[in-house]
Amino acid sequence: MRLTRLRTILLCLSGLTFTAPSFAVMNFGTYQATMWNTPAQFFTDEDWTIFNATLEDVLNNAKDNDVPKTWSNPKTKAHGEFSILKTVEKHDTICREVKTANSAGTARRVWGVAFCKQEDGSWKAVSGR
Repeated sequence: MRLTRLRTILLCLSGLTFTAPSFAVMNFGTYQATMWNTPAQFFTDEDWTIFNATLEDVLNNAKDNDVPKTWSNPKTKAHGEFSILKTVEKHDTICREVKTANSAGTARRVWGVAFCKQEDGSWKAVSGR
């Protein structure tokens, strides 16, 4: 299963911090310019592939408050980690709050975001839950 529109999502999330416990779906397509001065600005296609695979693994398999799962690309030195802060189920939908820290180029960013599992098994980023 692929994470839908993850690249666009990260462009938006690069400057956000997870703070709220209520959800509303975000329109990520309008926030692409916010990737400036974030690790996402420096990611190569290979970085994105490794990043996406690690995030998908964490969303599907990690336990709450587990040791963070790391990713890295030795070729570019881009790296980061993901951890699940909390899992909630509401109206038969599983949602997970994820903390992530990533570095690439001269940028480092720590932020949080929530993802909810869709009927097709993919994960969709949402704001505040």
